[in-house]
Amino acid sequence: MAARSMSPAEEHHLKLWSEIEPMVSAAGLAFLRAETNGEMANSDYNIIKKAIENGIGDIEKETASVYDHLASLALSAGIDPSDESPKAKQLRYLRWAATGRKDGTSPFASSEQAPKSPAPVTLRATCGNHKLFCTDTRRLYRAVSMFNEIFQHFLANTYQSRYRLTSIAVDQGMVVATTESDSSSIPEYTVGSVKQDYGCTETTVRFGSTQAEAAKWSTFPFELSNNRDVALAVLIFSRCNTPLGDARSLFELVIRPACKSTNRVVFDAKNMDLPVRIVDYNFNEFSAFHSHEVIRATLEYSTQYAIDPTGRQMGWKETMIPWDSYKNQRIHRIHLDEPVPPGKSGQVAMEQLLMEADAFNPRDNRAALLMDTVAGHMANGLGVPPSMKQGSPVRTIVGLLRLPDREFGLAKPAAEDAAKFDLELVAERMQDDQ
Repeated sequence: MAARSMSPAEEHHLKLWSEIEPMVSAAGLAFLRAETNGEMANSDYNIIKKAIENGIGDIEKETASVYDHLASLALSAGIDPSDESPKAKQLRYLRWAATGRKDGTSPFASSEQAPKSPAPVTLRATCGNHKLFCTDTRRLYRAVSMFNEIFQHFLANTYQSRYRLTSIAVDQGMVVATTESDSSSIPEYTVGSVKQDYGCTETTVRFGSTQAEAAKWSTFPFELSNNRDVALAVLIFSRCNTPLGDARSLFELVIRPACKSTNRVVFDAKNMDLPVRIVDYNFNEFSAFHSHEVIRATLEYSTQYAIDPTGRQMGWKETMIPWDSYKNQRIHRIHLDEPVPPGKSGQVAMEQLLMEADAFNPRDNRAALLMDTVAGHMANGLGVPPSMKQGSPVRTIVGLLRLPDREFGLAKPAAEDAAKFDLELVAERMQDDQ
């Protein structure tokens, strides 16, 4: 078995993917040699053979394929807790990792205790009597809230997949989404879910769509689950780089002004509350095996927060959390930590679009073009009155974020509704022009 031939599970838990990949490849070769010699014959044989053969010639694919197939096997098989064989240890490890890599149930150190789950930011608890500190935090809190509302609407209305979702349910501590595909027309294995080259890259994952794979957008089928949070986890699956990717102009317009600086942090996650599993005829895919991406925001007085608009694919509902708490509770290993240089804001994006005669014609990335357009319209035509009765219109996002609570409570939903309506309108026009 490949599981028996692999290095100990402890090494897979502690080593970097660049170190793990050769180990998995060597285990695959050992398995195939044993099969050639007639030494392999049990009910797991075809599963493991397919996993290895799908990745032959590509060490990254092979690692992903073996991990996903072995994790699927671990979740479907009964494993004797007293079995100390290499195979049993590997399967226990992969089941633990696939279902959330929780510290409190770690198979490696019984004394390891899970850190206290980070609490979401609340202004009353966070600010206390520190007015300047509170002003900084409140501005970012408002910006993140606005970004989330528009970002989720953007994802829900530009949903693409070459696989048709058929069900969404909670099972074995995961959100499990089943899909239906034509097994004769889809490659058995395209790109694995384990290592996405510093982040869950939507243009390479199997379940995540690409522009070439799906010509038309559709609305996400939230009706498949009676729990919107559960359905949202599937929508957001493999989109952790979208806030700084397709939605970059919205990030620059809404969140950047509330920050002194921002960093992009890519890491392996732990203590996932409800990770996502995608099940198809051709593959299984696990969000727990993806690297995750989060934004670390530093404010004027050096306070730092984690901004995680796509954490729901890990079961995390909180979007803004003090950085130290987030790091201690949710980060197993950091792969990348780099500054996010200023990009084009909605204002700049709109100015560029107005100079292009074919602004609504398909380009390399239609989703980014859509968000550029919507963010540009927001930047140019915000015009949200600070109150229903008096005052001049708020012309900038910065001005909106600085409004007193009452006025902001009125202006925020108006700005969000306008952006969402604009997004639907522009998306429909882009579809018609396709």
